[in-house]
Amino acid sequence: MKHVSACLLFILALLLPATALAHDFEVDGIYYNINGNEATVTYKGPDYDTYNDDYIGDVIIPATVTYNGITYPVTYIDYNAFNSCSRLTSIVIGDSITAVGYNAFQSCNGLKSAVIGKSVKVLEGRSFANCNYLESVTFGPSLQIIGEGAFLNCRSLLSATIPEGVTIIDAEAFSACTSMTSVSIPQSVKIINHMAFSGCISMPTITIPDSVKFLGHNMFYNCYELQSVYMPNSVTEMGSLAFYGCRSLTDVTLSNSLTDIPSYTFRGCTSLKTVTIPNSVRTIDGNAFNECI
Repeated sequence: MKHVSACLLFILALLLPATALAHDFEVDGIYYNINGNEATVTYKGPDYDTYNDDYIGDVIIPATVTYNGITYPVTYIDYNAFNSCSRLTSIVIGDSITAVGYNAFQSCNGLKSAVIGKSVKVLEGRSFANCNYLESVTFGPSLQIIGEGAFLNCRSLLSATIPEGVTIIDAEAFSACTSMTSVSIPQSVKIINHMAFSGCISMPTITIPDSVKFLGHNMFYNCYELQSVYMPNSVTEMGSLAFYGCRSLTDVTLSNSLTDIPSYTFRGCTSLKTVTIPNSVRTIDGNAFNECI
């Protein structure tokens, strides 16, 4: 029995080095997995928080990487790859990468700047969420989708210039970006989902392009400094509580394609002076203008 146990322990000891690491190889301090003929960026240990200070300082993710004489295009930053790397200060994403995974840079509290490569099409959910000191983001020209909560709670982010080609700004994408004073939304955007800009308390104005058809609920919830909004006629649907708590809002022009003004749309808009309501509107919820005094 002791002999069998000893053999098992020996076998386990041999297996441990293979199971203790999540990556296939490392080059210049960046960890990768091989995915067919491509490489993806990942974390070092068996779980993302095992070595969460492994990425430090300024990191540049290359477009290609060579290992054992084979050159791989780097196409994806895996989920949680840089999660909680608190000493990461800047990131430049290579031009062959097409997507940034879920939680990839979440809670990188030392991160101040990010440059997103020209081939990135998708920023998956919470990819940069809770990066409290992130001040600037440069988006690449191929971006199409800004995922749910992609920049949630990025409290130092000052502005965002979203490139032409983006079609969806998903739920909570820029929610609680409390220092953001401006955002540029291109004509390609069709959907701005729920709470996308809620809690952006420093933003005085926003222009919604005439490509947008849908505004989700709580869209500008508690945007305290928002003063005026022009809603293009392309908008056919607006969720409830869209301007709830916008206490500096004075003037609103609604889309002439709207048929309903939902519940609590302007609740707490205590500075509201004029709202231009089009003839297309058939129903106004009884609480739509609650506490507008």
